[in-house]
Amino acid sequence: DKQKAWQRLDDTFKMTPLPPKTARPPGAYLEVRGRKAKLRALPLENVTADWDGHGLASAIRIGKSNRVVSVPSPGLIDGNSAVWSPDRSQLAFVAQLDDLCTPNTISSAAFIADAATGKLHELERAAKGLAVEWVADHKLAIAGDGGVAIYDLEAGTQAIVEGAKGLVAPRQRPKCTAAEPEPPDTDIPDPEPDLPEHVGPIPPSDAGGH
Repeated sequence: DKQKAWQRLDDTFKMTPLPPKTARPPGAYLEVRGRKAKLRALPLENVTADWDGHGLASAIRIGKSNRVVSVPSPGLIDGNSAVWSPDRSQLAFVAQLDDLCTPNTISSAAFIADAATGKLHELERAAKGLAVEWVADHKLAIAGDGGVAIYDLEAGTQAIVEGAKGLVAPRQRPKCTAAEPEPPDTDIPDPEPDLPEHVGPIPPSDAGGH
């Protein structure tokens, strides 16, 4: 098996190879296999949760404030999408709203959580996945169905980035679960009616003389 070759994204957004046998650098990283890339961010600094095998959890706990954050059921927080703002005051993440992946239906939402209060605010929903990335302490870039928008959280405004279609971080899409099949028809047919032991003409009785 080939060993993993680590590369670092530099300030010019180019991948720079690291020396052979370099251990994985701390923090989030992209796992690239062929033409597919997956974002790996867990474990996440100052956040604990009961993550499942896909990096999903119904609730998270923010360490310093001990606040518990959850999204409306049956939504699940995608831990590999979560990223702290530069000043560590807010946590942005993507949550999957369901896991059935019905075509052309809204299935993901982007949220921010206040680290001190745990207050949750939803910013955007999408049917084709979302990616989030901080560009300043209170400015968040979101890549969604309509392209890329910059949300100014202090001003309460958003601006579309013309021509932009995505971020460095790949879009997070729901981990699909096949819909449960319809249960089989369990109607029990009516039983056959009880029949007498003898069917046919009743024989004459043997009463009387010859």
